[in-house]
Amino acid sequence: MKTSVKDLLGKQMTRVEFLRYFGMVVVGVFGISSLLKNLSDLDPKRKVKQISNGKRTFGSGAYGV
Repeated sequence: MKTSVKDLLGKQMTRVEFLRYFGMVVVGVFGISSLLKNLSDLDPKRKVKQISNGKRTFGSGAYGV
């Protein structure tokens, strides 16, 4: 892993290649975290139950008011 990072940092590349690598890293970081979040939301024990007692409270409307 270290050698591949050193090779990548030492490699001459154009601006387009740099942006391509940077884009892959950003998608990897945010994509993986989103995937893990979605997988953790599948756990039925962690679901939050909505209490409906008939009262309208702040935030219960369609637009949060």
